[in-house]
Amino acid sequence: MKNRINQPDLQDVIDGAIEDLLYTFNCHRVGVIESFNPVEQTATVKMVDKGVVTTAQGEKLVPYSLLVDCPVVINKGIMGGLTIPITEGDTCTIFFNDRDLDNWLVDGQVQRPNTLRAHSFSDAIVYVGIRNQINKLIDYNNEATELNYADNKLSIDAAKISLLNSAGASIVADSKLEIKNATQNLKDIIDEFIGVITNLKTVDNPASPTITLVIDTPTVNALGALSTNLGELLK
Repeated sequence: MKNRINQPDLQDVIDGAIEDLLYTFNCHRVGVIESFNPVEQTATVKMVDKGVVTTAQGEKLVPYSLLVDCPVVINKGIMGGLTIPITEGDTCTIFFNDRDLDNWLVDGQVQRPNTLRAHSFSDAIVYVGIRNQINKLIDYNNEATELNYADNKLSIDAAKISLLNSAGASIVADSKLEIKNATQNLKDIIDEFIGVITNLKTVDNPASPTITLVIDTPTVNALGALSTNLGELLK
């Protein structure tokens, strides 16, 4: 008797169908921004994975077509929010909507989908921000909320708010306020100004001896109080 090849049973058929469904089901992918339209807030995106096609010569990797006119998630509501520059090379997460988005993208109305598409590449939604180990943030601050553009940064932690720019200027606010740039501090300049006023001198003419201008006691006290008040406000 010849050996029979085992025929698949019902469970094998079901398992195979499930595997095929899971492999072809579009849920989420990782992509790279090819271009961004800030007027329409849509992007052209390239997926980072490739399709696998079986041929007579074996498996072949085939790149997917670019996803075009994909709406980009903007973190902004009716009253407020946040926008960021989106540029070529930004990595992103791609979501494939359960249903056709065509009509809603045009007029924003609640209505019947335009087609019977489900989890289609044509209904991709893009969210920028996912990172791999190559482009991870090397200075991630887990003790503060930070907003930055290039080397300019706004940082908010439990103790203070800091505003820094690429030129070395900064404003730091905790119980006091510090305002400075790379070479000057506002508090020091004001203290120096008060010192000049306190020690003000004048001359009648260049040939005469220097005459000291005496400032009355109330004015001196007022300047001293001003310096103290500035010390309470500025570092």
